Amino acid sequence: MPRVLKPIAASLLAVSALLVLVVVFFDWNWLRGPIARQVSSATGRTFAINGDLKVHLSLRPRIVAHELVFGNAAWSSDRSMAEIKRIDFRIDLLQLLAGRVAVPELALSEPHVWLAVGPDGTPNWVFTGQDKDTPLAFPTIDQGSATYRDPALKTSLVLAVKTQDDGKDNRGSSLEVSGKGRYKGLPAVVHARGGALLSLRSTDDPYPIKASATLGTTKASVDGMLLDPQHLKGQQLNFQIEGSDLALLFPIIGVPLPPSPPYKLAGYLDHAGDVWTFRRFKGKVGQSDLAGDFVVDRGKQPQMITANLVSRTLDMKD
Repeated sequence: MPRVLKPIAASLLAVSALLVLVVVFFDWNWLRGPIARQVSSATGRTFAINGDLKVHLSLRPRIVAHELVFGNAAWSSDRSMAEIKRIDFRIDLLQLLAGRVAVPELALSEPHVWLAVGPDGTPNWVFTGQDKDTPLAFPTIDQGSATYRDPALKTSLVLAVKTQDDGKDNRGSSLEVSGKGRYKGLPAVVHARGGALLSLRSTDDPYPIKASATLGTTKASVDGMLLDPQHLKGQQLNFQIEGSDLALLFPIIGVPLPPSPPYKLAGYLDHAGDVWTFRRFKGKVGQSDLAGDFVVDRGKQPQMITANLVSRTLDMKD
């Protein structure tokens, strides 16, 4: 190497070493304030990172932050909309350089969310500057909670959310949700267990789900596979429903049915677009047996109900 280049090479080496040291020992907590101000400016909500902030640099930088608090809408009685003990996610730098924000991995620890619909019908999860086009991964959640309130519908629910590790890997962990409260004025209890949240991103593999709910005197359960979980499509979904009166289903599902004695029906539930189908069901209404198919098309105005019913033993009182 020519002598004239040696000082330049040594200077470049020293600068490179200094940059590496700066990156390695940089205190990312210095950025908590600027990030909070940026989020607040973009959303119109208060935001704070009250714990440590760490960044692991790569083409998909990993960002870990602790004790996050996201403020609620001004009309809400709850101070926060979300509080998260720990968030761990990655950002795709190549997408970012192209002007798009993509979050391919997202993990939440002890998230607590308060969702509500305001007096004018506006939900608190709609805020200033919301970007609806950001590709966001379905998160993994260890345990958390969600509260939902809609006074106009007389609905208030508190849900506990957690994952159950099956001992294989995070993708195999199952999601469990349980809660209670009131739904459209009726006492409500719900419990559901499904596959991992990460599985919801794919339509290649059926998503397993098993759920039960009690709304007033009505009990319902589903057990099977959703072939397209993001659109609630399932052709392998066993459905059972029972209650004291079919007419009491109207405030729950919005489908008018005639008054009836106690009933219990079981069949297969499917959903495609605006059409809901309860097919090949069997059961009893009062002392009468009942079987057939029941289809509701909500895309029609008014909604169209089509039924093909068969009864071998019909009691006219029913």
